[in-house]
Amino acid sequence: MTTADPLEGVHGRAAVEALLPEQAERALLVAREIRDPWYRCQALTFTARHLNDGDTARDALLEALDAAYQQNEPNRIVTIASWPISVLSSVHPDVATEHTTRLLGIAASEAHTLRRADALIRLFEAVYKLPVLRESVFHDLLVSLRASHGWRAQRLLRQVALIVAESSPDEALELLNTLPDDRPTRSTRRMITAREWLGPHDFVPYYQKPPDRQPNQPLQRPGGAGR
Repeated sequence: MTTADPLEGVHGRAAVEALLPEQAERALLVAREIRDPWYRCQALTFTARHLNDGDTARDALLEALDAAYQQNEPNRIVTIASWPISVLSSVHPDVATEHTTRLLGIAASEAHTLRRADALIRLFEAVYKLPVLRESVFHDLLVSLRASHGWRAQRLLRQVALIVAESSPDEALELLNTLPDDRPTRSTRRMITAREWLGPHDFVPYYQKPPDRQPNQPLQRPGGAGR
């Protein structure tokens, strides 16, 4: 594991963003110099989307994954690896498949079921465009959530329902039916009916729902991205 000042990583990531998209090659050099692997992974992922050379972009994404694997906790590895996986799922699905299989194994080593689920929901969104991978991650995610208890687990399940509802509203409502009929659950059900906040988050440049999936009036975004 690389020891580095996280604030230095924040500044490095910001420097990379400031160079994009016009100076992608320069941004790649700056991203590679970020010592904190969390922020190096994100910066490399941001940069890869703007590189004109496909092979260089692929290499940058593989470097981002290498940085993710340098995290020292299973849930953190899976969470941050989801950034490059989200891009690879679109441009190199074979590579995404290989690493998703590896990441599922890493997630399984996380003994805390809620921490495991929190990481798997990110991976679920990252591979959402690939049905086979999506189903594999979804299975493990639900197993983890069903073994978890408390309001945090319920919140994650509501988030899963909003993601699933984009393509399968009935399945999403079935997930909500396993939760207490409280205010948050009713609010989530209304969002599904109104077709608001559905589908996976976009990872790049920031973990957020795309504007076309958001309601006309601002609402608090369900969940968060962490660092």
